[in-house]
Amino acid sequence: HDDLPIYGEPAGGIGGNGRPLYALAFSPDGARFATACDDGGVRVYDAVNGSPIDGPFKHPRRSLGVAWSPDGGRLATACADGSVRLWIAGSDSPDVSIESPGAAMNWVTFSPDGFRLAGCSSDATVRVWDAATGRPLVVLDGPVGQIWEMAFSPDGSRIAGVGADRRLHLWETAGGRHLVALEGHADEVWAVAFAPDGQAILTGSWDGTARLWGCPRRSFIGGGRPHRGESSGRRARQHLAERLGEHPSAPLEPLGLLRPEL
Repeated sequence: HDDLPIYGEPAGGIGGNGRPLYALAFSPDGARFATACDDGGVRVYDAVNGSPIDGPFKHPRRSLGVAWSPDGGRLATACADGSVRLWIAGSDSPDVSIESPGAAMNWVTFSPDGFRLAGCSSDATVRVWDAATGRPLVVLDGPVGQIWEMAFSPDGSRIAGVGADRRLHLWETAGGRHLVALEGHADEVWAVAFAPDGQAILTGSWDGTARLWGCPRRSFIGGGRPHRGESSGRRARQHLAERLGEHPSAPLEPLGLLRPEL
């Protein structure tokens, strides 16, 4: 948008009623953004002028996550009471409610086609639902701890998750099979994102670093180097490839270590 401020300039404080915000998300067209707030409200704002457009969509406890459907028509929200809710713009009540009492729902995200919804909760479970009905589809398996954030691959066939155990986990979406767990961070990992082509994954940790993971045939960048264990050496790459069910040139390994400059 031509009216947006120059990159790096603050556009002013918006939303949240002065309460902490746990999550933010732009709509697919970039015209709106949504905030998930400590007061349980999820609010939608105009991305150019910051004026309120919709909401608050209310949860009884803290709202911890928010995600737009790919068509921009619905919002999914995650709450500390364990619920996931789907909202249609202008509605005062959720279109779909998914209840999982007793464990806070830390994150929620849509699959790229919008047909599925994935969420991770503080009871260390990761679940996938039908986004239209809320019907459970699969519980992702594997020896994992609490997952803080997750992301679908661009083709929707894989789910990446990161959390308290400091590792990057990768699952098969359809059957929920745990494919691999990669180590390298020295503290909890709180952010994960796939590259648009699906060939790399970026993770961010409380250890002050971001790590880029991708195919071993690609060169290392940013001064990074492979860590010990699963991801170094020809035998380890072959082992990863077998676990992923792919060609040996395809598994993930560290590409680089990025340290923010203060």
